[in-house]
Amino acid sequence: MYWFDTSTEQSTSASAGVNTTLLGITGIAGFRGYVRRLQSGPNVNATDVQVRLRLQRTTTLLTAGAAIVPMPAQNDQPAANAVATTLPTAGSFSAVPCVQWAFNTRGTGLWFATVEDEAKGFTGATAPNGQLAVNSAQTGTVSVATDITLSHSE
Repeated sequence: MYWFDTSTEQSTSASAGVNTTLLGITGIAGFRGYVRRLQSGPNVNATDVQVRLRLQRTTTLLTAGAAIVPMPAQNDQPAANAVATTLPTAGSFSAVPCVQWAFNTRGTGLWFATVEDEAKGFTGATAPNGQLAVNSAQTGTVSVATDITLSHSE
C-alpha cells in the first residue's frame, strides 16, 4: 500500500454560508483508493471565523479545476493513480457528508481514520463511488485562506 499527500492553499467564499469546493480527488477505472486523513487550518486570518469543511461524495462528477499532483510518502514509490484538482466546478454532492468538521481560524482541524474500516474509499471514476471532494463554508464576510492536506492510500 502506498500513501500520498495532496496539499493546497485555497480560500473559502467571502460570503457567510456559501459553499466553495476547495479540493477534489478522482479515481480511474480499475482503481481503488482510500482517503485516510484530512488536516486544515488558516494561513493568514487571525480573526474569529468559523470554517466548516466536509468530505463529500459526488452524485455527478465535478469538472475543471487546476490539476495538482499528489506527493508520494516515499521517494521511491510510483506516482499516484488518483487525479486531484483544486477548485473543481459543476457536479453535485450527496446529501450526507462522509466526514464533517469545523475549526476556528485561530486553530486547526483534523480528521484521521484510526482504524482501516474508517477510511473513505473511492473506486473507478464514475459518480457516486469514484470521487470525493472537500467542500467549505464559513461565517463572516471575509474569505479564509485555508491550508488543506488530504492523505490517501492506493
